[in-house]
Amino acid sequence: MPQPNDPNNPSVPSTPDPRLNRLEELAMYSEQELAETRRQMGELFTQLNAITRRLAQLETSLTQLELHREKTADADQTIDPTTDALDPSIFPNEKPPHSA
Repeated sequence: MPQPNDPNNPSVPSTPDPRLNRLEELAMYSEQELAETRRQMGELFTQLNAITRRLAQLETSLTQLELHREKTADADQTIDPTTDALDPSIFPNEKPPHSA
């Protein structure tokens, strides 16, 4: 009688190797983990892009503030933070320190 897994008789169905099932399970798990990692990376890149955009906005605002202060302050004059109002046309969302 032919035995399973007999390489000389291909008509006899071979017994499934339990290691193959385990490898398939691991491969499926790895694919799920990879998909989740990619999803998380996408979220992190979205957040990083938002942070980068905000940083660029803040850098622009700081540059505008520095230019504004250079225009309004003499080299010998000190700036009084209680009276130094920001130009609302440049900084529409900023309030002067004394109105906070």
